[in-house]
Amino acid sequence: MKIHTALLTASGFLSIFLLTSCSKEIEGTFSGIMRWGFETQSFYVDEEDEAWWVSPQKDAFDKFGEDYGLRLKQLGEEYAVVLQYKVKMKGVASKRGEYGHFGMFKRQFEVEEIVDFEWIGKDDQ
Repeated sequence: MKIHTALLTASGFLSIFLLTSCSKEIEGTFSGIMRWGFETQSFYVDEEDEAWWVSPQKDAFDKFGEDYGLRLKQLGEEYAVVLQYKVKMKGVASKRGEYGHFGMFKRQFEVEEIVDFEWIGKDDQ
């Protein structure tokens, strides 16, 4: 009986820890793949198992935006194309909720700075 009670107590503490840790903002520098284009602003973070909706702060995307425009011209594509980049970005991921296009994302990433980015191709999905 004592083991059963101890296991229930431990699982209760674990549940509370997981629920509270998932609801916090996460601040830092993250690497991953960013998909950018028509109705698409997603960031697949290397350390996470889900994509985040990307929300750039003023001036954070200036250099990236120039590159994105040049890539579209090189490919002879219009705005509806989605391009993929390997990125390293600094910012704050929101508390868990519903964000982005139709609320499909569990976090929103407020990008303060794009530290580094490299175009890796057109997303054909």
